[in-house]
Amino acid sequence: MKTLFTLFYLLIPVLLIAQEFNYVHYDTKDGLAGSTVYSMCQDKDGFMWFATENGLSRYDGTHFKNFTVKDGLPDNEVLKVFADSKGRVWIGTFSKEICFYYKGKIHNRQNDKLVKQIDLEASVFGIAEDKDNFLGISAYSSITIISPLDSVIKYNFKNIYTLKYIYGNSLGSFFGKLLINNDNNESFEYNNVDFSWKEKKSLVMFHYEALKIEIDSFSTIVKTDISRNRYTFLSFPGKYISATGTETSMEYINTTDGVWSIDTIEVKTVNHFLPGKKISCTIEDKEKNIWFASLGGGIYKLTSVAVQTYPFYANNNSKEVFSIIEYKKGILAGMEANRAKFIDKNFRVEELSYMLNEILSGVSVATNRLYSMVNISNSTLVLGFDKFLVKLENGKSLIKYISPIKSVEKINNDFIIVGTSAYAFKLRLKDLEIVDTIWQERCTKVFYHNNNYYIGTLKGLYEVKEDKTYTYLGDLHPALSRRITDVKSAADGTLWITTSDNGIVAYKNGKVIKIITDKEGLSSNICKTLFIEGDALWVGTDKGINKINTNNGKYNIIKYSTSDGLPSNTINALYIKDSIVWVGSPAGLTYFNENSISNSSICNLQMLGVYVSGKEIKIDSAFNLSYKNSNVNFEYAGISFRSGGEIIYNYKLTGLDNEWKTTTANNLDYKSLPAGDYKLELYAVNKYGIKSNTITINFLVDSPFWKSIWFYLLTAAAVFSVIIILFNRRNKITKKRLEEKNKFQKQFAALEQQALQSQMNPHFIFNCLNSIQQYILTNDKEKANQYLTEFAALIRQTLDISSQKTITVAEEASYLKKYLDMERMRFGDTFNYSIDMDAEVKADYIAMPALLLQPYVENSLRHGIRYKTEGGGKIEISFSLKGDNLYCSVKDNGVGRNKAAALKSKQHIEYQSKGMSLTGKRIELLNTINERKIIVTVTDLLKENNSAAGTLVEINIPV
Repeated sequence: MKTLFTLFYLLIPVLLIAQEFNYVHYDTKDGLAGSTVYSMCQDKDGFMWFATENGLSRYDGTHFKNFTVKDGLPDNEVLKVFADSKGRVWIGTFSKEICFYYKGKIHNRQNDKLVKQIDLEASVFGIAEDKDNFLGISAYSSITIISPLDSVIKYNFKNIYTLKYIYGNSLGSFFGKLLINNDNNESFEYNNVDFSWKEKKSLVMFHYEALKIEIDSFSTIVKTDISRNRYTFLSFPGKYISATGTETSMEYINTTDGVWSIDTIEVKTVNHFLPGKKISCTIEDKEKNIWFASLGGGIYKLTSVAVQTYPFYANNNSKEVFSIIEYKKGILAGMEANRAKFIDKNFRVEELSYMLNEILSGVSVATNRLYSMVNISNSTLVLGFDKFLVKLENGKSLIKYISPIKSVEKINNDFIIVGTSAYAFKLRLKDLEIVDTIWQERCTKVFYHNNNYYIGTLKGLYEVKEDKTYTYLGDLHPALSRRITDVKSAADGTLWITTSDNGIVAYKNGKVIKIITDKEGLSSNICKTLFIEGDALWVGTDKGINKINTNNGKYNIIKYSTSDGLPSNTINALYIKDSIVWVGSPAGLTYFNENSISNSSICNLQMLGVYVSGKEIKIDSAFNLSYKNSNVNFEYAGISFRSGGEIIYNYKLTGLDNEWKTTTANNLDYKSLPAGDYKLELYAVNKYGIKSNTITINFLVDSPFWKSIWFYLLTAAAVFSVIIILFNRRNKITKKRLEEKNKFQKQFAALEQQALQSQMNPHFIFNCLNSIQQYILTNDKEKANQYLTEFAALIRQTLDISSQKTITVAEEASYLKKYLDMERMRFGDTFNYSIDMDAEVKADYIAMPALLLQPYVENSLRHGIRYKTEGGGKIEISFSLKGDNLYCSVKDNGVGRNKAAALKSKQHIEYQSKGMSLTGKRIELLNTINERKIIVTVTDLLKENNSAAGTLVEINIPV
């Protein structure tokens, strides 16, 4: 049997397996209108457009939007689509009609005067635009020229078959003029169109400066060196369908057997894409993705030609790769069914099979995955299958039947550690004999570092010493209590540990020093494998590869996924050497040079529609909504085909919330907005960190009539009229007028006390009304009206503010100014005041408790300034920032607290002021609720002779 096994191993042939490109496929199941795609283009905004047999499709990178005759198409079968420099998308249909899409509307013969001028006798063969923005539309025997000013000229010819090959190939930059020859040798030249061609029977000639490329009916490419009359022939199978040029020297030849890329300078085939597929059109988008339109198979997108995959379809076994390691200057990929694939430095493939060993084991395991591999030295490699362990040394194999093996790691050149579903064993490498049992529990990963064993389990990570004592590292951080998937050591001694659902953990010197999860930008917390190359961590997840740079301490992350050309986002294994990244996934073995991955990413944000109560509205930059109909929904798309839908949208709706927020959804839905002015700001950031343009939309939700200005004016006029009538009646009645006046004052004071919640002193209101009465009695109507207006404004502001927990500093200052102005009017300008705002205080944004300073200002007036007999009174109010506190002060030059208390005790008590006591209780309540406290300090100011100089109240409010 040993001899038989050796022969079986040595006779495995070397296979040349062609690598495959990794395409993203879109078909009707993904939302594409039809599987037969005749033409495609990318418009000015970045959308991809596809002409199909069942309508027109627009793709934004996430969703398809389809257009049919219901949307304005003349016919559901669309043959040509072309995007011009004005942002119009021209659409040629099977019904011999043409139309264009522009700003959300399809313009056809029924609704657009330009389209109405275009008369075609046949279906559109091609559409193109030259460098001077002249647009050409070709039919069977005519060409229609549309000038930049939208004037239309039509030229009729006989049998211009050539147009169907030329137009629509985006080759405008290569041609100088339009030259048409028909079968009768009649010609027409149009200098403003950037094309040139001839037709002789079945031969079409493309002119590239000093050379020309000919395509005949046999799909043979001929290069003609005009100066030397030399020819180069390139033949390939498949019937020619069309040719597509690029901005470089590359030409795509679309055939019934896929697409051939041709280097037009060297005249050689570069790549063969999608063999066996009928491809009608090929284009490169603005991010250098290559799109292929097929006849019957939908759309294919190739993100990168640098990413290629070995499919490994042999013997009907799974192509999934579970482990990768360097071997004999090549790469060894572990698979299932007792197999491994070896890829040498010339990219040839050799298969290693241990099928006979599985038979000899006596127990059949259908998969028997090669799940773990470790290099011991240049000549020795250990393979850990599900069923057995294999030591390869100098071409010879030694088998040890241990199952099921989950992980294998090197201890030193003499010993290894093997983790299984029930134990962790220490094995002697010489004969693979078990010499010690390190752990008696299911292992998911084993590792040896600094004389310690690290055992990954379903419950987390354990650190085991040589004497079998252990420490459960799950107690250090919850992430280390989850299932461990991989452990690797960095050059600085840090252990990096990947988990099945909690991201990555860095462990060093007995401490967890770093956690990296999706919050830090990791594509997924489900980590499956880890590879360390220098300062870079390569992490395989269920959502692609993450390369984490650790050298700068910022842990910047570069992501690779199917949007970059990987065949699968599920990453089982990674191996990196000399910038070549080898990837094991369910799709096989993939490799790419990370320096060759294109970073030509863009991000273009487009507003797809605005809907009010489910109905789309047309907007330019602003619109109005009724207060009864304020349910608005914004639909948008960030166009970045390389991002594969990994786009984050940042938005702010000023008027509702001044905070920037993020979402991954493609719409914002506001169910019922209150009345007011709104400004929506929106931008997108793709997976590469590229920021899009910002879209700004202003709109207004109308106020109900009872909140409109005219209603307020009418109400104010009515109230004013009632007051005038009441005052007139009161002047005519003597005793009854006084009684009614007293009754009114009492009722008004009671209502004020209740409405303002003791925030304003009722004595102040009483005195104001007395002042109004005095002005009326002295027939000073002008001052009475002025005083009444100011009083009403102050009361209204007090009512508005009292209902709020906090107001801005600007609102507080404005309120205090109005209050002090009223007091000055009443006291006859016997005092002055100032309100100072430090430049650092952003008064319109910083919030503070509502009406917190008013009682202190009132106290300064009532008990400080009121009793002052010498000089004018003065109150100084200031706002500033001290650290993270808003510092407020109220300073007066009154008689001081002691003298004010003495004078007050000698006088008749007209009222009982509750402002200070209520404010004190209010601050106590706020301090019990909030962690950071409001601090109030009251200081008696003294002159040099220790006489009273006033009072200073200082309030520190956390912000």
